[in-house]
Amino acid sequence: MSGRSSKQDPTKERPVKWHCVPENLDYCYYLPIFVDGLADMDYDTRLLAVNGAIDLIMRSPKKVLPVLPKLILPLKRAFQTRDKRIIISALQVIQLMVRLGPCVGQALVPFYRQLLAVCNLYKNINVNLGEGIDPDRNCRIGDVIEDTLKLLEYCGGPNAFINIKYMVPTYESSVFPKCEAPVPRDL
Repeated sequence: MSGRSSKQDPTKERPVKWHCVPENLDYCYYLPIFVDGLADMDYDTRLLAVNGAIDLIMRSPKKVLPVLPKLILPLKRAFQTRDKRIIISALQVIQLMVRLGPCVGQALVPFYRQLLAVCNLYKNINVNLGEGIDPDRNCRIGDVIEDTLKLLEYCGGPNAFINIKYMVPTYESSVFPKCEAPVPRDL
């Protein structure tokens, strides 16, 4: 794990020690196991699951897309716990997959109905800071949900917004259409 800065690697403080090269692992087998561990109530198990999943995704993001259908049920199970810490961890794993994995955002669109139901419950739980700025945005569930929905809309293609809006009716689009100058017509 050496050579990566803590900004690039969220597991820098608590790295997973691998006894083999993670890029050579069978992602179809191991990544769903780590993602399934996100729903565990034991802190140490969940910490290992979060760090293992993040490390695998960061080391070989191109291997995430073929495994994506196997990750839906473990993610759904994590959301069904209704534990805010677990939901935040699962959303952060989804954000990482969408940011780094090619075409993962578009491949997730058919699964929005299974994954985004819990987002509607917690989306509006925010802290009003007035004029203050809180740098710890990643710990507030309402903000993490909002960031995740924006990322899913941005990376999900043309049908992403309508599917997000179906599951989270209060969601407002953050992707604006490109402004194009009208083509003058010759009269």
